[in-house]
Amino acid sequence: MLPLAHVVSRRLRARRPPRFDIVIGNPPYIQLQANGSLLAARYAEAGYVTFDKRGDIYSLFYELSRHLLAPSGHLCFISSNKWMRAAYGAATRRFLAAEDTDVLQLLDFAGTRIFENATVDVNILLAAHAPNRRDTQALTVTPELRSCLTDSSLFRQHAAPCAFPADEKLGDPLAHRSRHQTKNRSRRHTA
Repeated sequence: MLPLAHVVSRRLRARRPPRFDIVIGNPPYIQLQANGSLLAARYAEAGYVTFDKRGDIYSLFYELSRHLLAPSGHLCFISSNKWMRAAYGAATRRFLAAEDTDVLQLLDFAGTRIFENATVDVNILLAAHAPNRRDTQALTVTPELRSCLTDSSLFRQHAAPCAFPADEKLGDPLAHRSRHQTKNRSRRHTA
């Protein structure tokens, strides 16, 4: 298994990057504007559509990893969940909502600590290099659900469909889903 950092450096030199059936990772969380914006300057012209100078390098890892997938390949990342809500995450949300990326599952640990010594809120995203079915199964892990994380049926029992829209912040995926269901119901009643 190649470390992603090695693949990143090879991609920059190769015309045809390698293709993988699966990419699993925990990309680094480094603000692009840290260290006097040295990273932002380095990646500003690299062609990443997820780039935002106020953003975080993990957004670029989402994009690169998705491009490294073979057709029908899968990407599974645990990362900071800030891309879901922050303004700098808009480009990442648009990228993940593209026609050739199918976000299958989104597990958001909003405010529920997973790593004892880390202060970051995380999410786990599973996506495929496949046509977007717009049928993401989303689950927000509450403190009550955290104790059930080892139960393999947790996701099946508590997840709900989420359209994974590109044009707005996700917030709580379940609240987002409920808000859109309410909008759609009111449109049908007024039509």
